[in-house]
Amino acid sequence: MQGWLDSLCGIYSIVNAESVVNDTSFDNSQYIFNDIILYLSKKKMLKSIILNGIDHKWMSKIIYDVVYDRFSIVQTNKKNFSTVSMWWKDAHEFLLSDEKRAIILSLDGREEHYTVIKQMSSKSLFLFDSGSYGGIKTIRRSSCKLKGYTKDDKYIIFPYQCWYLGE
Repeated sequence: MQGWLDSLCGIYSIVNAESVVNDTSFDNSQYIFNDIILYLSKKKMLKSIILNGIDHKWMSKIIYDVVYDRFSIVQTNKKNFSTVSMWWKDAHEFLLSDEKRAIILSLDGREEHYTVIKQMSSKSLFLFDSGSYGGIKTIRRSSCKLKGYTKDDKYIIFPYQCWYLGE
């Protein structure tokens, strides 16, 4: 679980996604977390990411340089969705095809956050989240949009910054 004062949701989302895909033990999750922290320290990015959060570029570097051999990346950088319905259908079909799949989700709007989708229904995302008080458990489809900043308390999903993981 992520601390209140750090901005490590991206790192936790990678660890949590690996746990969903591989049913990883706590000890192995700790090992992966340690590897990521060591990698960021060697790259002199640890302080910045703890204080300011992580961007898509650094998420990609960690996934490809540190944990790539632990799960299959089925697809990433999906950009061709013009509606939430299009993205929702694609993501839902991906997760339904195997129980050992997960999607690392990039959010903005209501909350700037990385989290993990472990299941979906036609109306909700069910998350494995690292946030305070046990994290976000669900996000309703009606609370989502794809792009543009809004003050109407919606979650903005970035399909081109999601990672579809699993076999």
